[in-house]
Formats: sequence, structure tokens, C-alpha cells
Amino acid sequence: MGAGVAVMQGNHAAGGGACSRSASAFTTAVYTNGLLIGRFARGVMLPLVLPLVGNWQRGFVVWSVRS
Repeated sequence: MGAGVAVMQGNHAAGGGACSRSASAFTTAVYTNGLLIGRFARGVMLPLVLPLVGNWQRGFVVWSVRS
């Protein structure tokens, strides 16, 4: 995952800007929001979801059903 983030970090603006400048800003916003939402899910999983379900496998089930 870390390697994927490292590759994507440098290439997402260039790839999004291939169509137009506004597409570059939009793809940057989508990419950044994806990182923030993923971070939020991890922050909520540990203190809230894991105590309710008992283990991390069931926690993934909760997130997959919720999505």
C-alpha cells in the first residue's frame, strides 16, 4: 500500500491534467478525499467498532456492509 501511495502521489496530478487543468484540480481533490476518508475509517475502527464486534475480521464485515 505504501508503494502504491508513493507512485500515485507523484503521478495523480500529471494524469489528471492530461485532459485539462480543471481535471487536475478535480482528481487531486478526489485523491485527497479518499486518503482522508480512509484515515477516518481507521480512526473510528479502533475505539468504536472493535469493542462492539470483538475482532478485526468482524470489523471489516461491518465496514463492508455499511458501504
